[in-house]
Amino acid sequence: MPEEYITVPAVNRAIDILEYVAQSPSSVTTKDLCDALQIPTSTCFRIIKNLLARGFLIEDRNTQGKYSIGFQLIRLADQTMYKLDLRTIALPFMRQISIETNQAVQLGVLESAGVVYIEQSLPLHPVSAIAESHTPVPVNICAAGKVLCAYMPLYKQADYLRRANLAKNTQYSITDKEILTEKLQTVLANGYGTDEQEFSIGVGCVAVPIFNYTGRCVAAIGTTGNFADYNTPEKMDKILKVLRPISNEISFQLGYHS
Repeated sequence: MPEEYITVPAVNRAIDILEYVAQSPSSVTTKDLCDALQIPTSTCFRIIKNLLARGFLIEDRNTQGKYSIGFQLIRLADQTMYKLDLRTIALPFMRQISIETNQAVQLGVLESAGVVYIEQSLPLHPVSAIAESHTPVPVNICAAGKVLCAYMPLYKQADYLRRANLAKNTQYSITDKEILTEKLQTVLANGYGTDEQEFSIGVGCVAVPIFNYTGRCVAAIGTTGNFADYNTPEKMDKILKVLRPISNEISFQLGYHS
């Protein structure tokens, strides 16, 4: 059997417990789990304690020793669903942007290691350099990263930048965190972020925010192409006139009302 398919008993039991609790019409006890899943009591107790500590299970306030699904599992499911919904909603619009601007279009979300592009639409003419899908890109060298950081609450932004890896891909990459923070203030004021040859020489990018029903910036949509298409305010405005209305429509379809 290939190594990637080798099962770990403790992991399997933890998953069995989560599935059983999730499917149960009411909260369950350790005995319920042990009897139904044939797990030794001591083993079951240790797994439950770990799941409680990580927020995957919660203990009933009024009845000690009875457990329900925790909000951590719900949060993970919600994150997965919004990404699926976001991609489904955004992709037709991304194709439209790519046709109208003749640029590559990417949809990015923020993760701990940087921006991850979860969807893209490429133009007929290839771009000389573009970030790979599903590979984290440091926030300081991409327009989407600047947007997603700029729209964070300030306390979260400071903490994120403190831990972030700031890459120096070119001589234009901003690696000084104080200078980057000032840049983020400009991004917030303007409503868009840019990459001016910071990811790769000869490549430019502009991105705008996408908001969900809570008003939180959950993604950024942007275009990438030859820097010659971005090197003047007039050229940038031409692309933004396409990007902004579409980002507003995607946000609206996610339930956002300004």
